Amino acid sequence: MDETAPVPHLASTSRLHDTHADGAGSAMASTTLHSGDRDGYGTTTKRTLNQLLSSLLSSTPFAASASPSSSECIEPGLRTVRSISSFDTAAYSLVSPPQANDEIGLTSKSRRFLSRILAGLSTAPATSTTHSKGKAKRKARSSYYFDALSHLDLPLDGEEGELIDDEGCFVDAKETIGMDIISSLPSELALGIFLHLDVPSVIACSVVSKYWRIFALDGQVWKGLFMRNRGWRINAAPWVAPTSSQHAPDHRWVSLYKSRKSLQDRWADPSYKPHELKLVGHNDSVYCLEIDSRLNILVTGSRDRTIKIWELSTGALLTTLDHHHAGSVLCLKFDFSGSSESGMGFMVSGSSDRTVRAWNVDLSQWIKNGASTDGIRPNMRGMLVRCKIRKILEGHVGGVLDLKIDQKWIVSCSKDSLVRIWCRETLELYASLSGHEGPVNAVGLQGGRVVSASGDGRMILWDLATKERLRVFQGHDRGLACVEFKNDYIISGSNDRKIKLWSAHTGECLITLSGHELLVRALSFDSASGKLLSASYDRTVKVWDVVDGSTVGGNGTVAATCARKFEDKHASHVFDVKFDAKRIVSSSHDQSIMILDFGEGLDTSMFI
Repeated sequence: MDETAPVPHLASTSRLHDTHADGAGSAMASTTLHSGDRDGYGTTTKRTLNQLLSSLLSSTPFAASASPSSSECIEPGLRTVRSISSFDTAAYSLVSPPQANDEIGLTSKSRRFLSRILAGLSTAPATSTTHSKGKAKRKARSSYYFDALSHLDLPLDGEEGELIDDEGCFVDAKETIGMDIISSLPSELALGIFLHLDVPSVIACSVVSKYWRIFALDGQVWKGLFMRNRGWRINAAPWVAPTSSQHAPDHRWVSLYKSRKSLQDRWADPSYKPHELKLVGHNDSVYCLEIDSRLNILVTGSRDRTIKIWELSTGALLTTLDHHHAGSVLCLKFDFSGSSESGMGFMVSGSSDRTVRAWNVDLSQWIKNGASTDGIRPNMRGMLVRCKIRKILEGHVGGVLDLKIDQKWIVSCSKDSLVRIWCRETLELYASLSGHEGPVNAVGLQGGRVVSASGDGRMILWDLATKERLRVFQGHDRGLACVEFKNDYIISGSNDRKIKLWSAHTGECLITLSGHELLVRALSFDSASGKLLSASYDRTVKVWDVVDGSTVGGNGTVAATCARKFEDKHASHVFDVKFDAKRIVSSSHDQSIMILDFGEGLDTSMFI
C-alpha cells in the first residue's frame, strides 16, 4: 500500500475471513450499509462501529501525528484513534507496524490475536470496490467508503446526553455487520482501544451496548481523559483507583472528570460569580499569604506583626503567632510537602525588623483530624497546629522584603540591596549577592538559579553554584515589585503597570501585558495550566491565560489573554494573591483576606 495514500474506512464486515469456493483468492465478505437499511434507527451507531472497525482492522497500524499529552494512555504500536466523532484520515500518518519485541503492554495471546486479524485483512482494497460471487450459494458483497462523522452524529440528545434507543442501535448494528468486534477481543486490547478515544467518542461508544458501556465507564479510560487536560491534577493520597476493567466500572473517575470540567468552565465564564468568603482578624494591612491545598492550610502575615494560620476551606482561624517579630511581617513561605509522613512542616518569615525567622510547624494533630476543624471547639483549635522558632537568621541591614525556599536553600532579599542565600539544613549563610543599586523587592528560585528584581528597574539571574551573574534583564520603565520564576519563564511586575514574560534561557522578552492602572504588586503562575494571576494597587486581580506556541501552535511564540478581572473585592491596594484549582485568595491594605471559591456545590476535595 502506498504509505502516502489515505486509509479508507471499512464500511462493514460479517466475517474476518471469507475464502471463495472458486479459489480465486481471499476476500472479505461484508454487507453494504445502505442509507435506507433500517433508517429509523441505528445509523449513528453503525457509523461509530465502522470507525472503530477501520481503526482496529487496518493492515498497517498508524498513529496520530499529535499524540495525547498523557503518555500513560498511549501504547506504542497500537493505532491511535483520537476521535470517532471527527475522524479525518488526512490528519494521520502511517508508521511502521509493531515489531515482535515491542513493549506495548499486551500478552502474547493478544499479540497473536491481533496479528491474525491484521494478516487476514492485509489485502483490503484501498479504493471503493464491490464483489459478488455465486448468487445461489452466496449473496455477500463488500463495499469500502469514506464516511467521516461530525459531532452532530453523536447519539446524544440535550446537555446531559440522554440515550437514544440504546439496545436498539446495538442490535441493528450487530445484525448488519454480523459481529461485535469489541466483544471478540481480549479485554485488555479492547480497553486499549478505549484509552485512545476522546470524550465525545467515549460517550458515543457508551450507548452501543452494555458490554461497551463497561469499557466506556472504566476508571482507567476516564483517568486517561482527565490527565490529558493541561493543568488538571488531583490529590491522590486518600485513595487509589483500581487498574482493571474486570471489576465493576469505577464511576469515581467519571465523577471527577465531570466536576473538574465544570470547575474549568466556571473559571472561563465571565458571567459566573464565585462564592466570596471574607476573612477578618488582622488589625492592619495583610502583606503576604501562602496556601497549601493538600493540607487545607492558609497562612497570612500582617503589618500588625502577627502570623495567622487558617483552615483554607472554611476560613476558620487555627492559631495566631504573635510577639515574635518586632516589625511588620512582610513575607513568608512554607513547605509542608513532607508533613504527611512526619507530621512536621517548615516555614520562614521575613520582617521589617531585618530578620528572617525559621519555624518548625507541627501538623501531626491537624493531619490526624483529617486536615479539618470538624468536631473541634474554637478554643481548642490552637492545639491542631503548633509552631516553634528554630532559628533567627540575621545579617540584613534593611527590612526583609521577600523570601523563597526549596529543599536545599532559603533565599532572602532586602531593602539593603542584597540577596542572601542560606543553607536550609544548617540555617547558615552560604552567600551574599550584590549587584543592584536599589532595594531588592522580590526573588525567584529554581533549579540552582536565583532571579532578583529590584527597584532599580533591573532583574539579575544568578548561579548558586558559582555565585556569579548569568544575565541581566532590562526593559521596564520603572522599578520592579514582584517576580515569578517557573520552568524557563521569568515573569516580572512593575511600577510601570506592566507585566513582562521573559525567557530565562535567552533573556528575550517574550510578551508584555498591559491593563493594570497602578503598580503590579504580586504575581502567581502555574506553568502546568498556563494560568497567571496578577494583583495591583488598582484594587483588581486579573486572570491571564498564557499559551506557549512551541507546544500548541508550533511557532515558538507565547500568547496571553486576560480571561477574568475581579475588581472591588477589596477596598484598597491588593498586596498578594495565590490560587489553586478551585479558588483565588488575595490580601489587602484593607486588613482583609478574600477567598473567591469557584467550586461551590461541586465535589472539589480531590483537586489541587
